[in-house]
Amino acid sequence: MLFKRTQKQQPIDNGWGNFDFLAAEWAPTCVLIEPDGKTFSAFCYDAETRYTSLVDAEEHEKWYFFRRFKMNLYNKDIKRDLEIEDSTGKKLHANFVFSVAIRFLKDDLLKVIDDRIKGGVKPEEISWVLTVPAIWDDGAKQFMREAAETAGISSDQLIIALEPEAAAIYCLATEKNQ
Repeated sequence: MLFKRTQKQQPIDNGWGNFDFLAAEWAPTCVLIEPDGKTFSAFCYDAETRYTSLVDAEEHEKWYFFRRFKMNLYNKDIKRDLEIEDSTGKKLHANFVFSVAIRFLKDDLLKVIDDRIKGGVKPEEISWVLTVPAIWDDGAKQFMREAAETAGISSDQLIIALEPEAAAIYCLATEKNQ
């Protein structure tokens, strides 16, 4: 086994769900968007929790809840005006859904950097790596690049990497540091 946990990691409260990254099997790809269809509300576990409370209050039909939406790009003829369905069948432009998720992650990372590194890091100093499934075709990869640009990541600072390759590099780096 490549991953050895030598010490207990503290759970990280990052505003989108308090969980232990090493213990979590998979963070859910969920986005909650307000009833206007234009306003981001929550991501990941936080989106699930908020949506559950909306279901309990019988108000969920007004909201947009996208879960596991990433695979909507697999094996499809991707067009810029592609729409995807949420859990209740309502549709929004896919670029909007993907870009709000990417923007959230980008902004959250920048906030964490500002909190932990004196003087912070300028966004233009960052090379962003966006991982995609190896089974995706070039159209889906291009779609992700455009969603990242919509989210505020410059194309010249963006690397699109296949998930298995990124995982392998991470495993090698982790193994060397132990």
